[in-house]
Amino acid sequence: MSLMNYYHFEKTLYNEENNKNKDNMWDIFDKTYENIMIHDIDNFRINGLTCGIEVGLLQSDRNSLLGYAHLPQEYSSKYSSILIKRYKNLYKLIGNKTFIKENIECEIGNPQFCNYNDIKLNTNDLYNVYDLWQITRFLPHKQNMTILEIGAGFGNLANKIIKNTKNCKYISIDLPETLVLQHYYLSKVYPSLKIVRYKDIIIADGVIPDFDILLLPPFDLTILKNITFDLIIQTRGFSEMKFSVIKKYFDIIQRNLKHNGFLYLGAERYITYRGEEKIGIRNYPFDDNWNIIISQPAWLTTHGHDFLLERVNKSKYKFTEIIKSFPSVSPPPGPITKDYNIKKWIENNKMPDTDIL
Repeated sequence: MSLMNYYHFEKTLYNEENNKNKDNMWDIFDKTYENIMIHDIDNFRINGLTCGIEVGLLQSDRNSLLGYAHLPQEYSSKYSSILIKRYKNLYKLIGNKTFIKENIECEIGNPQFCNYNDIKLNTNDLYNVYDLWQITRFLPHKQNMTILEIGAGFGNLANKIIKNTKNCKYISIDLPETLVLQHYYLSKVYPSLKIVRYKDIIIADGVIPDFDILLLPPFDLTILKNITFDLIIQTRGFSEMKFSVIKKYFDIIQRNLKHNGFLYLGAERYITYRGEEKIGIRNYPFDDNWNIIISQPAWLTTHGHDFLLERVNKSKYKFTEIIKSFPSVSPPPGPITKDYNIKKWIENNKMPDTDIL
């Protein structure tokens, strides 16, 4: 079955569900986007399809690229110098150049890059190498795991996790448009792995066929009810969802994550302003059954926080009390540069006057 057949099946059902509970945050895909997926998916990382999906490509640039142009294949000399500094900083942080080099993937989709010591460096890829390091360095075992990623983008981090966990089963939940990119990308990286889609389950009368990678749209999560997970991953995404959607995912996390399983939240924004709704880590619907393995500001992301949490029956301290001290006002996003415009940031975030210190 073709990628677009899967897409149209999921998109029809997604539209029906979304019309009942409208959320315009990701209501940005149109016929132009579909047309580019059909005719130019080989260049999906420079033709606008991943603007807003991957770190370093802004959603606001999507319309100026789709159907009109490709980004330059190589970064400018000015930006390349910045990216090389980030690579060196990441190496200093991790202390393992081999780990970084072995987990860089900068070919599929023709992403932008700069060459440094015969390594192709890409912004999104470096951030995902960092997330991979944060996720895997404390895992007690890295084999035969069942892993769930909520909002996997085009699959770059999924690729790195699969590569570093032997015989894992990987499940991703995302929008129909993004699942097209994930299916394309992961099938190119792992042509021998079996990728199963939502329609395959419907055809099998609700039975999940054997899979290595399972790609699911977000409107029917009852499929997950009998699956337990060793690891659940979510990066940079909960702050882009309505609180009611966040609650739905936390119900799955806190019900389906195994005892001593791990939850990784990467670069979660301390506060996000979405119209009248203000979303903050301190208000996420955590219960208290968590041990903290990592809790720190994210790499080069001053407005985001990393968590690696272990699921336990009883923790020494109440997690809900710990996160009460998290910010109620968002710091400006980083990395902060000398050209950063704090007034413009406040204007873009439209913070209520009562929240501005």
